[in-house]
Amino acid sequence: ERLEEIREVVYAALEEPQGTPALVQCVADYFELELAGAVFYFLVRTTILAALSSLERAGEATAVVENNQLLWQQSVAEG
Repeated sequence: ERLEEIREVVYAALEEPQGTPALVQCVADYFELELAGAVFYFLVRTTILAALSSLERAGEATAVVENNQLLWQQSVAEG
């Protein structure tokens, strides 16, 4: 359940292109987490990357490079 909630939070944040650090902050703020060190940051980041991978496989998110930054955004429905 928590992983699905994280996936939903990440997806909602992708209305505008976001880099991974911004997504870490968004998820940490949503769950009221205090990332007290690098280990905690990287654990949260790993979970977010898993959510992004799941969203990408489902066709719901895509990665783009803008100004030499990798950003994630919601996929645009083609039709």
